[in-house]
Amino acid sequence: MLILLVIAAFKADIYAIMVVVGITGMPETANLIAGKISFLRQKNFIEAAHALGLPAHTVILKHILWLNCRALLVIQATLGMAEAILVETSLSYLGFGVQEPTPSWGNMVQAGANYFLQGNFWPRPRRRSRSSPPSSASSCSATA
Repeated sequence: MLILLVIAAFKADIYAIMVVVGITGMPETANLIAGKISFLRQKNFIEAAHALGLPAHTVILKHILWLNCRALLVIQATLGMAEAILVETSLSYLGFGVQEPTPSWGNMVQAGANYFLQGNFWPRPRRRSRSSPPSSASSCSATA
């Protein structure tokens, strides 16, 4: 809903859509990272790092975020890209996203919707005119 509101208020270009989709996906990722951090805070290696005298920013950036949350961030980035593509396609199909001169999957699906409703799913091959059908009986010889 927020995406439609922002796109309706501003110019609907691909950069605005990318920024809005990225910003609306950030709370979910932040929530997952916060859960992971609260889980890791109870681990012994964090207490050992503090006992060794490592600064708090080193423990947070290196030991928690880089070493333990990297896989989670990569997975979220991958799924977020797929979600962003689907959101942009949906917005463009409905007419709220990228406008016609710019190529978009939503615009392409919208242009092909007429063919779908007509039943032309696949292009039909052209029929060749047959002047004389090949006869297989003349080429076969029976030997006894």
